[in-house]
This record gives sequence, structure tokens and C-alpha cells, in this order.
Amino acid sequence: MTVHQTNMTLAGLLSAALLAAGCATRQNEMQVPTPTPAQLESAFQTPTPVPPLPTPEPTPKRNSYIVKTGDSLWSIAGESTVQGDSFRWPLLFKANRDQIIDPDLIEPAQDLTWKDNYTTDEVNDAKQKAGDTPPYAPHSKPRKMLPLKY
Repeated sequence: MTVHQTNMTLAGLLSAALLAAGCATRQNEMQVPTPTPAQLESAFQTPTPVPPLPTPEPTPKRNSYIVKTGDSLWSIAGESTVQGDSFRWPLLFKANRDQIIDPDLIEPAQDLTWKDNYTTDEVNDAKQKAGDTPPYAPHSKPRKMLPLKY
């Protein structure tokens, strides 16, 4: 045998070996089963949404004012962040009766609170009482009898 014939024989054997290996690999491949209609349907269904986390409840705005030295219900009620009208001071007095005995005597560091919305009747009543209240007369102890029923 010549060198050329030997190379041709080797090439043929190599080709046959590669072809056989390829066929063997193809025969050993795993068969993919055909999905059933139910499997296909479930694969394309919209996934169940995850419920959103609950939105935290906003903390309600607390209407509050800390009394400072020299304050009066009249001056506090007149501030735009409180009532915006000094004649509404009886609303502050009424809302804080648990800590104010005499509307003329408030103390520094008292934490005054009030509600957000007053009815027109409540506002009108407060303004009437503020107008009917006699002028301030200095005193250091709470009065036993207030001039009006607030």
C-alpha cells in the first residue's frame, strides 16, 4: 500500500467513526414529551398577582401649640397656624378645659390642642362670647366664677 492509499483508508475510517459517533449521540438524546393542552393552558395563564403591601395610614395632623411666656388665648388664636382669628379664643379654651381653669391664666409649656373643623354655629358662638367677655383684669389665681359660660 502506498502512502496515499494509507491516508485515504485512514480518512475513510475516521469519517466512518465520526458518523457512527454522531448517530449514537442522536439515538441517546432525551426525548422531550409533547405537553398536554392543560399544561399549555397553565403555562400561558397570567400569574396570580402578589397583593400589594398595605399603605401605611397617614398620621393625622395634630393641631397643637405649646404655650410660651407672654402668650394669651387671644394671641394664640390669632396666629394663622392656629385659628387665624383672635375672636376664636373661646374655641381653644373649650377644647382645653382639662388643663385651663381660667382663660386669663395659661402657663408656659401647656400643650393646647383643637380640632380641625368647627361648625359655623360653633365659630359664631365663640366670636359672640369673645366679644361679650369683659376686659382683662389682672389676677394671679383662677377666678371662682367666670364672667361667661364658655
